[in-house]
Amino acid sequence: MNLKARQGIKRIFYSGLSLFFIFSIHSKLLAGTLLEKDFKKDFAYYLKTSKAKNLGANDRLYILDVLRKKYSQAEFDLSDLYAEVDRWTSIKQKQKKKPILIGAMGGPFTEKISKKIEEFNIPVYQSVITWITAAGSLAKWHRIKESLK
Repeated sequence: MNLKARQGIKRIFYSGLSLFFIFSIHSKLLAGTLLEKDFKKDFAYYLKTSKAKNLGANDRLYILDVLRKKYSQAEFDLSDLYAEVDRWTSIKQKQKKKPILIGAMGGPFTEKISKKIEEFNIPVYQSVITWITAAGSLAKWHRIKESLK
């Protein structure tokens, strides 16, 4: 299965999982109050599914946010939920950030947009050759850095 097919399947899965939580929120609101046993059941399902599907930090945080919104008016202890949010937030913050290089060839409008992007300290290259050279230099620097470890 190619990468695009897997990404499409993941998107469908996450959408379905989100809809499950949204519909369960709606039905519980119509039925009245949310119970602690409902939370424990939802949280156990989240733990089981996220581990089985090997979800990343962003996906887990999204689902946890849906749960947090669902039980925002709850009158019972949600410390397990908040501990899980804290755990995955710290994991997400530790993930390495990748550099961004932008190539923008064009006229006056492109130059205007390029200047706005550069205000965020993101380099914008006006030609393909300099853009590719910069990307090659970053890749070479990464290989050297990794060889020194």
